[in-house]
Amino acid sequence: MGCGTIVARRPNTPQNAPNAGGRPKPDTIMTSFHTENNKTSKNNRVLHVTTRRFIELEPVRCGDILELTSLSVRKYDIFQVYKDGDDYYQVDHGYELFNINMCTPLNERLMRLSLDLTVPEIDFYFCVILSSRRERIVRERKCPAEYCRLNRLTIRKCEEKIALTDLDLNQKVYLNKGDTIELDWSSSQHHTYRIEERKYCPQTGQLYTVGQPSQRPSAGGKYRKTFNELGSSFLFRYTNTNQLRDIIAVIVDNTYKIKHVQITDDEIQPQLINIEENDWIMFDWSTTASQSIVQIEPFRIDECTQQSIELRNAGEHFFWPHGPTRRGLMYHQFKGTGVYCYKTGDRIGTIVVKPRVKIHQITLFDEKSGLKTLNSDFEIVFNVRICLVYANINTNDFIQFNWKKAKPKQDPIFLTIDRDTSVPADIQNDRTRPFQCHIHKCRNIVPAFSWYFDTCETFLYNIPQYGLYNFTCLKDMNTVLISLIIENAIETHYITYDEYNTFEPNIIKINRCDQVQILPSLTTIASTIFQTNEHGRPTEHGSILFQPQRNSINYFVKHFNDLGVFYFSTNVKNHLRKTIKQTITHPLAVIVVPEIRFHEKRIETKKAFDSKLIITTNSKDFVIWRFDQPISHNVVQLHQDEKFNDLLACHTRAAVGRKRQCVGFYCEKLSIGAFFFANPDFEKVTGFNETRLISTVIIDPPFSQNSILVTDESFRPNVLYIEQNDTVSWVSKNTEVEHHIVVQSNEDEGEEGLISPTNRKVNGEIKGICHLHTFLQPGTYTVQSNRFGNTTNVVVYSTSVDRENKRISQPAVNETITDISPFDMQVHLKCENDRNADIYYTMDGSIPTRPDNHIRLYDPDDGIRFRRPGFLVLRSYSTEDRKISSFVDNCRPTYVMGDEDVESVWSSCSIKISAVFKDPDKIIGRVGVSPIHSLTFIDYFELYINNILKETIRPSDDGHYSVDNIATTENYEIKTIAHPKASTERAPITATLQINGSKSSRSSPQASAKETRHSSGGEGGKKKVDGVAGGSPKETGEGGGGGGKPEKDDLPKSTQTMSHINRAVELYKALQVAMERRSKMHPHKSYPGTYHYYRKESLSLETLISSAESDAK
Repeated sequence: MGCGTIVARRPNTPQNAPNAGGRPKPDTIMTSFHTENNKTSKNNRVLHVTTRRFIELEPVRCGDILELTSLSVRKYDIFQVYKDGDDYYQVDHGYELFNINMCTPLNERLMRLSLDLTVPEIDFYFCVILSSRRERIVRERKCPAEYCRLNRLTIRKCEEKIALTDLDLNQKVYLNKGDTIELDWSSSQHHTYRIEERKYCPQTGQLYTVGQPSQRPSAGGKYRKTFNELGSSFLFRYTNTNQLRDIIAVIVDNTYKIKHVQITDDEIQPQLINIEENDWIMFDWSTTASQSIVQIEPFRIDECTQQSIELRNAGEHFFWPHGPTRRGLMYHQFKGTGVYCYKTGDRIGTIVVKPRVKIHQITLFDEKSGLKTLNSDFEIVFNVRICLVYANINTNDFIQFNWKKAKPKQDPIFLTIDRDTSVPADIQNDRTRPFQCHIHKCRNIVPAFSWYFDTCETFLYNIPQYGLYNFTCLKDMNTVLISLIIENAIETHYITYDEYNTFEPNIIKINRCDQVQILPSLTTIASTIFQTNEHGRPTEHGSILFQPQRNSINYFVKHFNDLGVFYFSTNVKNHLRKTIKQTITHPLAVIVVPEIRFHEKRIETKKAFDSKLIITTNSKDFVIWRFDQPISHNVVQLHQDEKFNDLLACHTRAAVGRKRQCVGFYCEKLSIGAFFFANPDFEKVTGFNETRLISTVIIDPPFSQNSILVTDESFRPNVLYIEQNDTVSWVSKNTEVEHHIVVQSNEDEGEEGLISPTNRKVNGEIKGICHLHTFLQPGTYTVQSNRFGNTTNVVVYSTSVDRENKRISQPAVNETITDISPFDMQVHLKCENDRNADIYYTMDGSIPTRPDNHIRLYDPDDGIRFRRPGFLVLRSYSTEDRKISSFVDNCRPTYVMGDEDVESVWSSCSIKISAVFKDPDKIIGRVGVSPIHSLTFIDYFELYINNILKETIRPSDDGHYSVDNIATTENYEIKTIAHPKASTERAPITATLQINGSKSSRSSPQASAKETRHSSGGEGGKKKVDGVAGGSPKETGEGGGGGGKPEKDDLPKSTQTMSHINRAVELYKALQVAMERRSKMHPHKSYPGTYHYYRKESLSLETLISSAESDAK
């Protein structure tokens, strides 16, 4: 089969082009379309306004572009009008072009007919007039009939009709959403055919059937389909023996920007319409009675008149600005999402504006460069082994892959999702389950389809489940995957109710920023919807959310931007106990938890590793580690009590997969607490290989900032102070006992809260929580349980109260906590300006605000000691009577070394010394240790020169030292003693370095550096000594001193080091001479190993030598 004729594509509007920042929104259709990419195509219809009339044109189709030209230098204005009887009136904000003549640029004389019609065809009228006469018409609004009557343009709905014969003819058709395709086949050879629509699923690499196939095979027939969704479909033509004849690819990659609403005497068609933000509505009415259009409040009515509330603010609302008419045409652009209602006559229409669906373009191949992307959101890459990473895609968006290969013999393109490295949201514990695609019921692909897919050169796809997806386009396993980060879009949850105030479902958990649509059942008349408390009583402020209106579909949707639990009802209870007892239904409960987030960590070359905590309260969150170069390892989850040797060897547990630039983890696989992750590519990319780099994720239960523990006998704490609109969670210590929690304001009269059976289980919605309450009003509340008589109080402060005076400050740690801590290390907490505060803390990463056995009360006399080996995360918060508790303070995660771990590290620790003459009587250098993490256990260094203590060096000083006024001698012995911290209970270690101190070396720093600079390290430079800090060292070991003769194995490295030092010394001489002659210099690679200098800088010899030594290593 060959790829045959391609149906001409109509130009489309880039879906993912955002509005320019600060640019005002367009006020007319033409200014809106001028911001789009108007390309010419075979669907352009050309009209010379000076020689022809619109009526002479054949009917055009929706989506066509009308190109107006002029052969005259005189300027013409062309604008849309509507016909009312025999009169013609200008359409406000309609199609219009100004000052058209033979010199007008192309993009200023195009009309894009992007119309989604509700009727098969419609007539547009235009007024064509000299620009000089336009001003008078604008004032009068009525246009002369002689300029309009013959300028009628018929626009029809788009239908692509394709005739098929016995010939094999693969085709590709581009459509707009809402277009129709019609296939008409006939056979001269008595063959019979049938059409079957199938789609390709990259998750499984297979095809699935959409809808019902056409009837039994026939020699002649028709197949008709209207495509109401974006995406790629494939129409397979089979013979009666199920042999594939050809394939037609249907690419629906665009939507019409103008939606048509037709108003008649009987109805509004459609009465409910869904559009996207920045779309237009064309209101078109032709009635026997005069009509008008005005925007109204969608959810409320006037309490006095019980009529709709009209909105007529010019520039803010939409309405017909003229008197009522029997014929009218009006455009309006909807720039913001939401629900809009309008009234015309006695009928009400509803417009739902949703966020715009974006189409993200990804170009895989082009004819010139091979693999590369043309989208500005991507970096341009030319190598097939470099991948792309793209974020800011949500589950409502589409991805369009495009490719065009230069060489036909290249490997065919076939897009699939790599299941080993992709992490969908519903992966849980079974990696293969999401890729079985049980929803689509995918089947094996037709062998010829793989080849045909490659020739399509485009594929449009939506990923409905959020997560990390890695795509491969070639079979070559060495190619780098394309990583797509798909975020969760705003979801709409549907609730129905009946006349008995019964909601289905009765309780629902949603994410913040989601919305809930509440509609009556099919047999129920719409009712007023109230926001109530958990007992069904209306709240004091704004309790009425929705009031039904006549001749309306009564569409109600509620957005939730705040966390907490909220109640709604259609049957408001009064204060009479009799009414309460008779009511057996509960209000609708909506629990709003934090939104699903993607926590991204950037791992970049030669940059510091981002070790900040990732803290989330939603177990459905994702953690994404994004690298700036291809990597192949997955993350390794470490145990909290991981042994040190196991920690050093953890990289061997990292699974190896295809090369990509993103690694993801789904938090739902974890429980509540702290979790630690390692990856060998953390060290590889950042270049930091001295220790293990750990990424820490903490998952807190939702609503844990303000918690009350429910025991078998009482509540803890006795009093809780919170802020208005905060939510309190009740956590039961005994999950087998069911508690009915009642929250009642002390200002309420009666015992309504105790009688009303409003308690319901939220345990099924949020694990571990037996009750939730959001306090919307300030005051004092009493909390009771049906299991015991003890109560607790919740004091709610108003948001108008100064928060700084009401909320206590966070505690802080006095000491510095590093990545590695010695066993029994002691730290202290303090709370600034709140000395009477009680501080509670945990060390396992759990939240300290939920009363539990893990929570400890801080004692300032004892401090906090790290006595459990393994990973530790210190978290604390402070409380004080009559004040709101502080937020949680999170310390840096650390690994506490056990006694065996310390012995292992200390026994392998070695000291590194470097020294050089700065001046004839001054020595400078550096002291360090290997491995670097052993520096955590060192308290200080002592530096001796010829057995005389010269300096004490702290580990925080980077090991630099400088000694002046040294005595003259031929040789110097520099001895360094590393004293461990007292908590390690280990003996000090020492190393020595012999340097030449001859007179010639002292007078020439370059010569001394060349001849006398040495560095000791490793086992050969280490000697164990007896003694304590400040004591005189006494050697107990023999051999291998830092100043001794080097072993054979060390000679090549030493020779290489000295070679670099010689280069540095020679360069130093040359730079000094050059700097004396010129005030500025800018050498570029003038000698191997040099750095890049700009302007005159002070170059010290020790810096050059240190750099040369690093290069040698």
